[in-house]
Amino acid sequence: VFIFNIDHSIGDEQSKAALRSEIFTVYRAYLQGEENPLSPLRVQYRDFVRWHRALIAERTTQQFREYWYRYTVQQLPAATLSTWAGRPVATERYTDLMERQLREFLKPMPAEHEALVYGSLAKLQFLEARAYCFVIPSDLHRGLRRLAKEEGTSLYNVLSLGFHLLVYRLTGCDDSVLGVNMPMRNNEDLLSMVGFLINTVLVRNRVRPEASLRENLSATVADNLDTAELAFYPLEYLLRDFDLPFPAISHIFINMINKEESEKQRIKDFGARHLDNKVWMNYFDLDFHIAEQKNGIEIVCEYVAEIFSPTQIEQIHATLVEVLSMLAFRTEEPLAEVFHSHS
Repeated sequence: VFIFNIDHSIGDEQSKAALRSEIFTVYRAYLQGEENPLSPLRVQYRDFVRWHRALIAERTTQQFREYWYRYTVQQLPAATLSTWAGRPVATERYTDLMERQLREFLKPMPAEHEALVYGSLAKLQFLEARAYCFVIPSDLHRGLRRLAKEEGTSLYNVLSLGFHLLVYRLTGCDDSVLGVNMPMRNNEDLLSMVGFLINTVLVRNRVRPEASLRENLSATVADNLDTAELAFYPLEYLLRDFDLPFPAISHIFINMINKEESEKQRIKDFGARHLDNKVWMNYFDLDFHIAEQKNGIEIVCEYVAEIFSPTQIEQIHATLVEVLSMLAFRTEEPLAEVFHSHS
């Protein structure tokens, strides 16, 4: 029996997969009396850290500034699903919020120690949440996959546009921000490295009511490619450099779990249900955990209980299915016309 346990702060899911693969490779060689078949790593985690720091120092802040304001002069969108649900607009500066929460939640410590926890803001934003599970059914799932194939893109990009359309449908605001986990592994030497190479990236996109849904998808794909270039900009640096209060951008987080075909299962229960059998805690107001299965897309929505009611979450579910259906089956029509016909 072999057991290993890795703290999430030093290893992401890809690290665990790489480590499992290497352990089994070495063990099989050992059983057969062979030498270690693994090649030495060309780079170590410390090399990644040096490279990461240099990248941030060189150009990331200016890159983000150009990206964030590429079609608007507003620092933040005018409305979000959280303000739609009744949450007041957050105005407290990042540094003031951080200092207040350090005093409120942590015991007194020297200033140099306080600086070390400035990057842990999200952990101090943990709020009580509830969860709701629902499914994107088979016919719609096939339609979304077909659209992705036609456009030569991924299901992630199609669903990403779907969430921006969801915000637009409910709030009327064509400008919205999604939080997304992105890997910092754009180099072959990093693919099998053990380390936490994941960053929460803010994806700010705009839907275009006058354009067709297909044209909106093409724009979203281009926007998301631009965002991928910013995967190395740490969230806490972004909040500090742009003076963004965390509650003002922590509205929607999307976690789309990558599954190999062999890992996918058939969904048996297509009925939506509230999950009340455990304690849920959230960093973001809404966390959508998305897993593509063989016959549909399974989504668990975790929502902060103080902001959203169960009825509002059911409305979000119904609206998401509605806009995804428009995207899959009325692709060539202008967005404004499609939404108007469903009013």
